Amino acid sequence: KNAFFTGIGNNLISLLAGLIIFGTVFSILGDEMLMSREEILTILRSGGPAATGLTLIWLPQLFSRIILGTPLLILFFLGLTFAGFSSLVAMLELQTRVLIDSGLPRSSSVILVGAASYLFGIPSALSLSFFANQDFVWGLALIISGAFVAFAVAQHGCSKIRREQVLILPSDFYLAEWWDFAIKYVVPLTASILLVWWLFLALTVYEPTEWYNPLVPHSVMTCLLQWGAVLSVLWILNQNLVKRLVKQ
Repeated sequence: KNAFFTGIGNNLISLLAGLIIFGTVFSILGDEMLMSREEILTILRSGGPAATGLTLIWLPQLFSRIILGTPLLILFFLGLTFAGFSSLVAMLELQTRVLIDSGLPRSSSVILVGAASYLFGIPSALSLSFFANQDFVWGLALIISGAFVAFAVAQHGCSKIRREQVLILPSDFYLAEWWDFAIKYVVPLTASILLVWWLFLALTVYEPTEWYNPLVPHSVMTCLLQWGAVLSVLWILNQNLVKRLVKQ
């Protein structure tokens, strides 16, 4: 239930926010400033790296035009801040758990993960170009990580996991055999289509002339190089973790 409602809720809110933001942009620039559709699209494309302009420029414009806009805007950005921190807690806990499984005590794991996250976050805080690159590269990497999770579940046995870890919970959803089919075939197919689509856009739209340059923020090569480096490190760490768990 948690996974289902989290995914559905996140996507619905994202679609709603997109409708609100793009409606605001076209209303202000089109109706009030009489700009053409092409001019509006040009402004949207240059509205800040990693779509920061959509939130930081156009939402304040929207709130400035409604009743009680200022306090509502304050509440919105306060909620956005808490959303960021709550997401960060979940990410830090996952990394901490991996280190604990590797043999480190929890206190040391928390300090190590917190320090590493802080240090790795400094370049993005100092450079919006670097931030845009990391947002693009690791946003796409979420597709790969989701495919890996589905692959791990399929290797362990979808039916086995469904019977032993889901159906034993009386308050959770009842999962039928369609779930096995979705994990084995639908998720990998969807992940492959999305990944190919985004890389095609990077190759033909974002950086068509410098797709081979790893220093260009939205090139295909910057994705492949960073993914390859991190996957290599994770493969080595995973082998060590498996050996440690086998000994235990």
